[in-house]
Amino acid sequence: MVDDFTKECPALEVDHSLPAQRVTRVLDRLALTRGLPERIIIDDGPEFMSKAMDEWAL
Repeated sequence: MVDDFTKECPALEVDHSLPAQRVTRVLDRLALTRGLPERIIIDDGPEFMSKAMDEWAL
């Protein structure tokens, strides 16, 4: 995850596979410590094209 404005990396999660539930856990952790941005730009990877991500984004 990279902040395009500051070029800072607020989270780094490494593994062979990152399911949507794990991505949302990282985003929740960031929300507690830094707050969430107004917008999140993502690629079209399978972890972002899931019901879990859609439910989290509501």
